Amino acid sequence: MSYYGEEDFYESSEFDEKMNELKDYLRDSVRQEVQDRIASLQRENDNLKKENDDLRSKNKSIECENKGLLKTNKVLKILTDKINGENVYKIIKAIFPKTFEEKTYDCPEFWSTYVNYYDNRKDIITLLKYANVNIPSELEDIILPHEWNEELLDKFFDTMYRHVNCNGCTYEGNLKYWNYRMAANLFSSTSSYDEIPWQFVLRNPLLNSEKYALKIAKAMNDGYNGLKFEKICSYQNLDEEVLKLIIDKIIVKEKSDKAIFDFLIDHIELVSDRERLEILYPEIEAGWRCYDAVLKMPKEYQIRYAKSISRIDDRIEFLDMTHLSKEEKTEVLGTIFDE
Repeated sequence: MSYYGEEDFYESSEFDEKMNELKDYLRDSVRQEVQDRIASLQRENDNLKKENDDLRSKNKSIECENKGLLKTNKVLKILTDKINGENVYKIIKAIFPKTFEEKTYDCPEFWSTYVNYYDNRKDIITLLKYANVNIPSELEDIILPHEWNEELLDKFFDTMYRHVNCNGCTYEGNLKYWNYRMAANLFSSTSSYDEIPWQFVLRNPLLNSEKYALKIAKAMNDGYNGLKFEKICSYQNLDEEVLKLIIDKIIVKEKSDKAIFDFLIDHIELVSDRERLEILYPEIEAGWRCYDAVLKMPKEYQIRYAKSISRIDDRIEFLDMTHLSKEEKTEVLGTIFDE
């Protein structure tokens, strides 16, 4: 039995308050843990869905690839059943893209095909062998000059005196002279010249470096075969610092070879010293419609050239192409009346 009003006199102790706080904390912790677990399971589920979608996509891709391979195998089966020495070259032309467009008149067909389809040469050789075409064993080991390593490229520079091409076929039409035997036995010819085709040498990316820039400049300064490097920019884009190094190291005199003049004039914007500009300018001025070269020269040469033009219409036309100031153009035009 409880006494009258006993409950009315009960007050919460500090212990009860702590217990209530603990209950709230545990309830919140459980709630947070459950929420975190649900979120984690949701992420896992999303990842599994994505992984499943990726696997489905890959499976579909593999199915498509297998269908493509089946079709390819059917085509290859038809080709291999029909390929022979009479049609193999036509099949090669139909299937493979050309690497080069070299003129191969008077060349054995296997040699011209090897060169012009060089990037696919291994497959080409496989097809030729399958078709029972008689090809030399050394053919598949031939590396064209554009893929030479430093050792072979250095050897080329060391034997510059021998790099002559028959009938002046320096950059084209030379594969009938540089045959597969010569290509397979580099630098071993007993002939006074080796027929190495310069169009491949000049494509070699190793030339685009400081080391070979110095070698090129020296070869051009030495003259003779080294002058053939004048065409290098027709076969690859040299870095500006490499080209500038070549330009800076080339020696030009009033009686220098035309190849030296042509090379420097083609890159006249990189010639910075006045001594060589003074030697090159008369050659430029004497050329027909030499506007392009003069416009790349310092403005003092543009002014000099403009003043040398006698017809006023031509002088105005040239001045309109320059970036001379209004005052400079006016002064140049005024001199025509003093002549």
